[in-house]
Amino acid sequence: VKEMIRLLSDNERTYDWKREFDDVLEDASDEILESLGKLNPSKWRRQYLQTRFFETGDNFYLGMEFNREYDVWKKEIVHNIVEGSTRMRKVTGTISNSIDRLWYEAAFEVISQGDVYNPSGSAFIPKVYLINAKKNVHLNTLKIGDSFRISRAMDQKYEVLIPGDKKIWVRSVEGYLYSLEGDENVLREADLTRSPDGNTESKVAIATFPVAHLVSHRTVSVQQSKHWCTFPIGDAQSSPHFMRYSGLTGAAINSMLINNYIGAGLNSSTVFTQDRAMQLSQETNWSNEEVVRRGTGGNFGDDGFLRPGFKYTDMAEYLYYKAIEMDVYEEGVESQVPLTANTLCDSLDSRVDAMFQNAMLKKFASALVPRGMELMISYLNAVETSMSTAILNKILVEMKCDEHLTNEAAFLAEFQLFADEVIDMTAIKGDGALMSKTKSRWSERFENLFDAYLPSSKLQEKVREYMTRAHIMVDIVRKSYLVARDDHINGTRISSEAENEPKSVDYLVVDLAVEAKSFANGLGTSALLATISLGLTNSSVSIHVTIFWTILVAFVNVFVAFGTMTNVSRYQNRNEEFRTEFLSKKMPRVERSLFKTLSPSARNRVTSNPISKQLQNSVQDFKTSAEYYGVSCDEILSLYIDLETDRIESVENLMEKIRSYFIPIVYHKETYLKDSLLKVHNAAGELLDLLQDIGGNGEADDLFVMMLEKLPTYNMRLQNSLQTGPIKYGFRREGKPMRQCIMFAPFRYWLFRICNALFSGNDASCWLPVSTVTKSMCINIQKCNEYIGGNKLKCEARDLKELFYATMESAHASTVYFVACLSFTFALLSTTINLVTAIVIRTQSISRDELPAWLDLTRRCIQGGSAVASIFAALCALEYFIKLLYHQRKVIIATEELPQGISKTVGKVTYIARLQSFISLSRALAAALSVSALACGFIFNLSEDLSPWGVKG
Repeated sequence: VKEMIRLLSDNERTYDWKREFDDVLEDASDEILESLGKLNPSKWRRQYLQTRFFETGDNFYLGMEFNREYDVWKKEIVHNIVEGSTRMRKVTGTISNSIDRLWYEAAFEVISQGDVYNPSGSAFIPKVYLINAKKNVHLNTLKIGDSFRISRAMDQKYEVLIPGDKKIWVRSVEGYLYSLEGDENVLREADLTRSPDGNTESKVAIATFPVAHLVSHRTVSVQQSKHWCTFPIGDAQSSPHFMRYSGLTGAAINSMLINNYIGAGLNSSTVFTQDRAMQLSQETNWSNEEVVRRGTGGNFGDDGFLRPGFKYTDMAEYLYYKAIEMDVYEEGVESQVPLTANTLCDSLDSRVDAMFQNAMLKKFASALVPRGMELMISYLNAVETSMSTAILNKILVEMKCDEHLTNEAAFLAEFQLFADEVIDMTAIKGDGALMSKTKSRWSERFENLFDAYLPSSKLQEKVREYMTRAHIMVDIVRKSYLVARDDHINGTRISSEAENEPKSVDYLVVDLAVEAKSFANGLGTSALLATISLGLTNSSVSIHVTIFWTILVAFVNVFVAFGTMTNVSRYQNRNEEFRTEFLSKKMPRVERSLFKTLSPSARNRVTSNPISKQLQNSVQDFKTSAEYYGVSCDEILSLYIDLETDRIESVENLMEKIRSYFIPIVYHKETYLKDSLLKVHNAAGELLDLLQDIGGNGEADDLFVMMLEKLPTYNMRLQNSLQTGPIKYGFRREGKPMRQCIMFAPFRYWLFRICNALFSGNDASCWLPVSTVTKSMCINIQKCNEYIGGNKLKCEARDLKELFYATMESAHASTVYFVACLSFTFALLSTTINLVTAIVIRTQSISRDELPAWLDLTRRCIQGGSAVASIFAALCALEYFIKLLYHQRKVIIATEELPQGISKTVGKVTYIARLQSFISLSRALAAALSVSALACGFIFNLSEDLSPWGVKG
């Protein structure tokens, strides 16, 4: 938004942008600029640009999902600008498109300044122009690739091939080359995609459309003339979210399937059969499922990128047309056999399975059954009633439009009564298993309808055809629910498959994070290079050879040390992100668990009830989300205001209303709001459990109350210790407070370790480090577990232990970064001073002993500092290798104790562990030798440096 303001007020392109708007409506640019100044984007819900970029040949595609607040603002400002204009309808689209171009150009500027590009290439990012210039410029001011039109001849577009000052070579859209004078007046052209003629801008060069997920309800659409049909392909058949996945693969498969279908029509044995239509339909639905699955991911949970959401009526309409397509599948049902209740119930599974793969059923399930509602009877009954109503109403609408039933008004009226009757039965007799008895109940009442009305056989056949489609629709809904229920019972209904990925194959022998595996290698290599450099410095080799190799070694060490810095920074950032997430998500759970274990009398001693606070926060989050999506929430807020949090009946009423009314009826289309409501329901459930639970036995109340009273102070200290600033260049964290300065990192880390060892059982947390307080809390919770018996707080103790380890690893990473930074700094200094030394020796033709005093002193100081830094680096590497060797030896001992011949895999693991332990031992010895060599060299050089003052080494 700031960049948009700058483009309209203080930029070299300001004149062009003002003319872009003012040429459409006078003073439109001033109104837009004034409105932009009133925006407060810092309060927007999503504080980042969401983009997707890829190239195809000479064209580049950039997709961007607009912030909802921007879209709302754009519609409002466009309405205000064009209101009252005689060309209102015509200029609305023009102004809106120009604002989108302004947003995009501002977005390009922000992206070019952000941490998106490779740092080495950030200076070469081309400028992108999204509108044609309105002011003449000289041709020699343009860069290579810029397009333009000559002011005196605007019919042709050119682009600069070879820039220059006086003569510029340009190319026309036809490919002809011309040379033009540098002072030629030209108008810069926009950089957007051109039409096929290359001269005019494409109509879809920049386009905005609602973010949607599409799956066609028909594979083939027969037109009014049965000699014609249409085949939707690509985005018309199935379109994933453009930010996640491209539909090009699906388009290619669609084209291939259509070719196969047409090819089968040329075969006399298949042209008049249903086989080719069945194969086309089934394989197209398989392709749709694959495109949808890759485009949306898990479809539920916090990471659902584009969640399926629909009205019951819309789903019924979609399923109806899929049921029509399923009419070609008649396995198990002979056309001459009357379709009774028994034969109908047994004939549909193969049809549904052929048209809907498991992943597609999961899409419906994610919208119909939120995670956590799979076994809630009142919720499922409400959904069944709504879906039954939608299905039967759709069937009735289609029957009324059928030309064969236009004269059967009396029967249609009876069918309407039948539909109302079975819907009422569903609402009364629902058993909580979604659509489990719907088909049999409908079939029974349906036969009674025929017995009472006695329709003709032709009418019966036609109506049974519609009821067959209704049964197919019910079957799809039921199967979707069964997928959700079974996944819930088996614990596989997770947000993303990534959460269930197996560990890497080497985790048994190297049980460390990916970045941490390279710490010691980098530090050890830096120490080794410093050892070589120190040895060359003290050798009797020619000064020219020594200087050359010392420069080379130090120069290599610059990149090795920098690589260690980036790795350790990324590792620390991951630990800090875990700590930040722990404070916001897991710490409230720890607080609630502690509160639940209190006896009822002790709960009154705690200042605030964390469970009531959770309910309040969840309701507030729901209100914020409802306002964000433009949905009213007054009814549920009124219900919450009237809630009596100390009465079980009042809380149960709130939960029942959410289950049976708000989620399945009021907000059934709003998928994200259903998730927010589910959090309100779960929070109310915890409050209900608290009211029904008598709590602990009171033995550990004093300890629990003390911990709960200190938690707000601890949370504040934990919040202050977090590093939450932006990350630059992919690894460097900005915005650290002075107390977390890298210069104090070793002191802070060793202070943590000493206090952890001496004061971990101390309850006084006002002066102890945050790591020590975390460890003390973990110890106290373990004690509480012993007092109350069982493992009620085992999960919380483990969570706090992970927080403690993350805190220590973050502090340790800061220390390693400090050491790597020292190695990097002294490697740079060593390279620089040796270059200076080489220049001085070469220009003045002097020996090593004849160097100027200032230069000799500087060299010795840098050598000493480099040795000290490298000693620390080698010690850090040695510590790491010893820990790794200890872990690998434990693996070897554990595998050797297993019975012989139990598995070949165990033998392979033992072999790999032995090999890795030998490598770790070799590295540990190398690091130890580096420490010894560097220490000896440092002492030797120090004794030589101090010998003029009478100090002997």
